[in-house]
Amino acid sequence: MESVRIRWSDHALGRMRLRAIEPLWVERVLAGPEVVEADPDHPGRFRAFARVPECDGRVLRVVYEPLQDGAEALIVTALLDRGRTRNWRRSR
Repeated sequence: MESVRIRWSDHALGRMRLRAIEPLWVERVLAGPEVVEADPDHPGRFRAFARVPECDGRVLRVVYEPLQDGAEALIVTALLDRGRTRNWRRSR
């Protein structure tokens, strides 16, 4: 994904604090996702996935909503995705 301005929702910041997820990791996932898919539960939102070396290669899922023709992204939430991590490790 091209360089976009990031807006953080209060929900995302709270969840990231609770889950010990660094903002830099989220920024890296948005800048260079390994996979991006539409969020099946919320039209207009997307899920970006990438491994985080600082977390033993676990997969970080970042849910975001593009704003202003894609020049800006609202981060809805971020979490370390256990299922995706398991699947990616099996496929190595």
